[in-house]
Amino acid sequence: MANDQKFGFSKSERLCSKRNLELLLAQGESINLSGIKVIYRLMAQAKPGFMQLAISVPKRNFKKAVDRNRTKRLIREVFRKEKQSINHLLQLKEQSLHLLIIYYYKQLPDLKLLVSQLTKAFAAIEKSIK
Repeated sequence: MANDQKFGFSKSERLCSKRNLELLLAQGESINLSGIKVIYRLMAQAKPGFMQLAISVPKRNFKKAVDRNRTKRLIREVFRKEKQSINHLLQLKEQSLHLLIIYYYKQLPDLKLLVSQLTKAFAAIEKSIK
């Protein structure tokens, strides 16, 4: 893991590279849930268990930056709490993961609904790792 904190969300866990994002969009697999699309790409790299995340909330759905930022903050929080199980599997299989979460629902997210949807998505990702 990039940092020593189990539940942190460090700078190294953010997917910022334009090249990696393009590869993720071109070669990644997607999971569509109601209002959320998760695109992921498994890779065999030198750093097993390494995960990076990018979050997208379209401006056309939320005109106010406050609403977009709140949505991204909630998604990061759910990811931060749920990443341990995926991270453990990635280390066992010696793989790494790039994730893109797109929230395209037109209403502000409810935390409980967001947790249930992303937990389903993470369970599907865990299945593809095994």
